[in-house]
Order: sequence, then structure tokens, then C-alpha cells
Amino acid sequence: MIEAQFRTAVQPFFERICYRLPRTVTANHVTLCALCCGLAAGGAIACGNLITALIFMWISGLCDVLDGTYARMTGAAHPMGAYNDLIADRIVESAIILGFAVRYPEHHMAYLLFVIGVLLHFSTFLAAATLMPNHSTKSLHYEHTLIERCEAFIGFSLLCLFPLHIGIILMVLNLLIFYTAAMRFIRVTRLPM
Repeated sequence: MIEAQFRTAVQPFFERICYRLPRTVTANHVTLCALCCGLAAGGAIACGNLITALIFMWISGLCDVLDGTYARMTGAAHPMGAYNDLIADRIVESAIILGFAVRYPEHHMAYLLFVIGVLLHFSTFLAAATLMPNHSTKSLHYEHTLIERCEAFIGFSLLCLFPLHIGIILMVLNLLIFYTAAMRFIRVTRLPM
């Protein structure tokens, strides 16, 4: 939702960053950086270094935005890059939630519901991407919804900033993820076949 509202306005900023990247760097390198920073964020959370985790998390998120932009700018956009990006994103989300589960295990049910929600959310995302025509510059149909990557990172940030309220924050995030997956599922089932 946030991306749909603000991406056009902030895209020139992302492009300026990409122009400054050395030409020896590829979009896959940027995806790998996003993955490594996301894994570092999960490790920092598990160790209780929540501010460090927050920094790594947002660097990961920035790199996640930059990899696709950079691939399109350099003419290197490829379905395999999109595939790597999607998988790296799920690994980062898993690492972050695993970090919280290690550090704050008392919220195990909220973590389990998060994993189930992400599975449903991603499954409906892939179904929509497969069944709907792609009219964007991205490698596959990308439907803007209530909960996307930026909203998830805002939720993760709130978990880092307010660890005493992890259960409540995560359950609200879970409800939004389940709602988004359900709405997308309904839209996909109403497509003319």
C-alpha cells in the first residue's frame, strides 16, 4: 500500500543511488546484500541487539528496492533475478521472525500464525502473478495490497522498538496479512477463466 502511494515520488532517489553503484556490481549482488543484511538482522534480534537489527533490516529493505531498479536500469532484468529476489525476501522474513522466536519464545503462537499468514499471502501472490496479465515494468504481475514489504518492515521495526508489546503488534500484523491474503484469494477466484 505504501509503495503504491509513494514509489513514483521516491523512485528518482533510488535511481540516484543506483547510478552511483560501481558497474562491477550486478543486481544479483544487491539482492545478495539484501539477503545478508536480513540474516544479520535476524541474528542481531536473537542476540537482543534490536537497534543493530533495525539498521540491518532497513539496509536489507533498501537493497531489496534497489536490486530491481538497478536490474532495469542496466538492462539486466531477468526472470531468474526476480525469482532470486522473491526467495531472498522470504528468507529474510523467516530470519527476522526466527530471531524474535529465539529471543522472545513466549510469543510462539503469534510467530506460528505469522508463518502461516506469510505462506497464504505468498501463495495468493504467486497465483495472482500467474493468472493475471502483467502490465508493469516488473518481471511478473505485482498487485498492490494492504500489506506489502514496506508494511511488514514497519511491523518488524515496531517489534524491535517495543519488545514488551511483541504479542500485540505481531497479532495485529498477522490479522492484516491474513486479511490481505483472503482479499487477494477472492479477487483471483473471481477472474474469468
